[in-house]
Amino acid sequence: MESELKREMIRLYKDEKLSCRQVGKKLTLTRGYVNHHLKSFCIDMRTQEEGLKLRFPDKESRRGENSFHWKGGIRLGSVGGKYIYIHKPDHPYATKQECVMEHRLVMEEKLGRYLKPGEIVHHINEDGKDNRPENLEVLSRSMHVHNHFAKGKYVMELEERIRQLEDEVKNLKTKIS
Repeated sequence: MESELKREMIRLYKDEKLSCRQVGKKLTLTRGYVNHHLKSFCIDMRTQEEGLKLRFPDKESRRGENSFHWKGGIRLGSVGGKYIYIHKPDHPYATKQECVMEHRLVMEEKLGRYLKPGEIVHHINEDGKDNRPENLEVLSRSMHVHNHFAKGKYVMELEERIRQLEDEVKNLKTKIS
């Protein structure tokens, strides 16, 4: 290897604190080539954590829009992806990840105020991703629970009626045959 190229690789990596990828880009080499040769020159390589600290001196600069995984501030919830979350770090009820459920934001906009801690936003059609204002209503926690259990009781009654009808059909078939 040419000693001038070797010196330039070391200078860019050590003095300018560029990553192997950035050194490779400047010298039209691959990251792997730069990495391999720096190791062969017995250069102490930075850890991934040290590299991240160089690129992002403070931890906050890797959050939000600067995050590697930024998707415009919209994401699905972690449990089954039932609800949509929006990145709103300044919202008083934001999660630790600085997000708020979209349906809560839509209802707050509709009401012109923040929701109170005991208020629940209910999806009328039970689709957690359908956040149209006309599909949302504010309920107390007890009313919300009552709504869901009332529907559950109705379903159970229907299932019981289906079983009864199936038994009647079975009896009628045996009488006919």
